[in-house]
Amino acid sequence: MAGLIAARNDKAHGDCLESWYFSDEKAANTEIIDVMRTYPDYHPRGVIVSVMEKRCGPIVYSKR
Repeated sequence: MAGLIAARNDKAHGDCLESWYFSDEKAANTEIIDVMRTYPDYHPRGVIVSVMEKRCGPIVYSKR
């Protein structure tokens, strides 16, 4: 879903997220869960966004 939303703002960013996640879903999920375990005090949504930004750059919405 994040890739779809990102693509509406920046196709290249959306493509990066889709490629990263779907090229190896198991590895992507493991990475996210490992970071959640490392930072248990942070909300899971924040961790997911942080991992996505690490992989594909900052999520910046265009001005509309």
